[in-house]
Amino acid sequence: MRVLGLDGGERRAGLALGDTETRIASPWKTLIIRGNLAQEIADLAKQEGAGVIVIGYPKTLRGEAAHM
Repeated sequence: MRVLGLDGGERRAGLALGDTETRIASPWKTLIIRGNLAQEIADLAKQEGAGVIVIGYPKTLRGEAAHM
């Protein structure tokens, strides 16, 4: 199954594509956040055939929640 990974920020969102069979994910593209990010992510997931969207949770090197 194709997997779309999302690391969000305040101005940009980094995307990666992966595959559950190979267990490999690679950076794919960076989106500038302007409008409806959720709709844009959903459209890209459908376009790429992703069955799952994984959202990253930012943490510091100490394991604490990062402030966004």
